[in-house]
Amino acid sequence: MDKETSHRELSSGPSPGSWWASETSHTYKAKVSLVSLNAWRVRATSSRISHRSSQSRRAWET
Repeated sequence: MDKETSHRELSSGPSPGSWWASETSHTYKAKVSLVSLNAWRVRATSSRISHRSSQSRRAWET
């Protein structure tokens, strides 16, 4: 029982390949989320800037 369990854990345990794949997918997901977060930040900032510039333009025109 004990021997069998340890053997099963060894054989079904994370092989270097699967570990590398999971690690890569994890970093990829993190990168993607970071990129999307940055894109959202940029979009929010640019919209704020354009809004501010349009306000100042309106103020300057009047």
